[in-house]
Amino acid sequence: MIWKNRIRIREKEIHVIEKKMEEALGINYRFNTLNVERVENTGSFNLILADNKIAVIEKNEQYMLSISQILKHPLNKKFVTVDSGAVSFIVNGADVMGRGVVNCDLDIKTDDIVWINEEVHKKPLAIGIALKDGNEIITKITGKVVATIHYIGDKTWKIESGEL
Repeated sequence: MIWKNRIRIREKEIHVIEKKMEEALGINYRFNTLNVERVENTGSFNLILADNKIAVIEKNEQYMLSISQILKHPLNKKFVTVDSGAVSFIVNGADVMGRGVVNCDLDIKTDDIVWINEEVHKKPLAIGIALKDGNEIITKITGKVVATIHYIGDKTWKIESGEL
């Protein structure tokens, strides 16, 4: 994954992003700064920075709070909850397998950007792309149901948490 092209986002687009996040995630998230930038990626997603800190993950004009922002602004939508046996795999970058899912937002559609949490503490572990609709994910079908794109401990997390 190579980060390239850091582009300042204009105020009008900031408001559009905030509105899309409100509709998709059910939260009233505001960047609270005009220093908002998009960092384009040669891989699967872009980052949106607010005051040089990762705030949002962007993919195909869908937006999800970063893992650290979910900790500050808890979400009740676009989630997939995995059992404790899946946690060690998810935090090492594995995709979510249907057998490990214990709950999810039934409104999830295929290709939605989602966040993955664990069943005991409900803390975010990763961000991914749904490979199935929510009603299919919850049936514990075999195979992958979410493709992980960002997880605790990856390079993006290290940037986000100040470890790099």
